[in-house]
Amino acid sequence: MTAKKKPTPPKGADAAVRKIYAERGLPTKVAKACKLSRQAIDYWNRVPPEHAQTVSGLIDMPLHKIRPDIFPKP
Repeated sequence: MTAKKKPTPPKGADAAVRKIYAERGLPTKVAKACKLSRQAIDYWNRVPPEHAQTVSGLIDMPLHKIRPDIFPKP
């Protein structure tokens, strides 16, 4: 029996997506919270704006760091 390979973020992924992949099981939790398939998360280089609030709560990162192009720094 072989060990499961730890999922890795896509090349060019931003800090928020890398943080999702840093913790074991978090990509699955994010997918479930966003009502997406686990595989959909594998295509993210950036967190989509419609999921930024949900992801912010799960990874404890402020919105302006997840999507600085959309959410201004407070």
